[in-house]
Amino acid sequence: MSRRLAAVLVVLALSACPGKSDTDAGVDSGSGGGTGGTGGGTGGAGGGTVSDDACDFGGPRNCAAGSSCTLALLEDGGIAKRCIPGQCDLIEQDCDAGMKCSFLDGGRACVADGALNEGQACAGATVGCRKGLACTFLGSDGGSTCARFCRVSTDCGAPQQCYVTLVLPETNERPLVCADPPMTCDPLMQNCANTNDGCYPGSSGPACFPAGMAAPGDTCTYSNDCQKGSACSGSGGMTRCRQLCAFPAGSAGPACDAGTCTRLTSSQNVGVCL
Repeated sequence: MSRRLAAVLVVLALSACPGKSDTDAGVDSGSGGGTGGTGGGTGGAGGGTVSDDACDFGGPRNCAAGSSCTLALLEDGGIAKRCIPGQCDLIEQDCDAGMKCSFLDGGRACVADGALNEGQACAGATVGCRKGLACTFLGSDGGSTCARFCRVSTDCGAPQQCYVTLVLPETNERPLVCADPPMTCDPLMQNCANTNDGCYPGSSGPACFPAGMAAPGDTCTYSNDCQKGSACSGSGGMTRCRQLCAFPAGSAGPACDAGTCTRLTSSQNVGVCL
């Protein structure tokens, strides 16, 4: 099973120049599973530009009754926090006893609770994950596991962080789940242990994710859509793969084949060629 299906390790990755919105990078991992509408779907790494938020994960969410604050795919290809109507809330798990909040037929709904605990393998199981969990493919070996839904990292048990985005069928919602922190690396050296991975910059620090095939100049949604040595930069739907470069120009490391090396807001010594 390709690691580029269904769940996505998301790192808020980069802005082409100061003041622009960050672009998400990450990896995804396989169709989800379990019963009762949990998991599933195809996906890419976690989300376009995170901007134009209509609600707040860290404070008052200001959503009307019957709606939940979640990441959502926008029409322009970006991602922002939106209040989305649904029968229940994935983190609050406000369904009746014996039920769980999950996804069913493209929306959040109360379905029969599962029996598998956080961290247990779930793909192909005859029962689903317990309430508050989703079946994802997040293990280092590509194996399935029941992972916890989250909005912020305090929803996760240490050392896990809230940065994995599920990409599900028939919905624009992009719910987050907890995962172990990704491996760190140097985007200028591209020194990930797995040769199939690229090192992508991020606001939380650079990390290794399966590298994409898009060349510099190609359109992209996520940084690991792009080849090693490049990353997705821009805002809204206007994002393209850009070559990574050592900043300032003339520093030790890769130089631009064309254009000017413009520093990323997430780094002091890494830029993209514009």
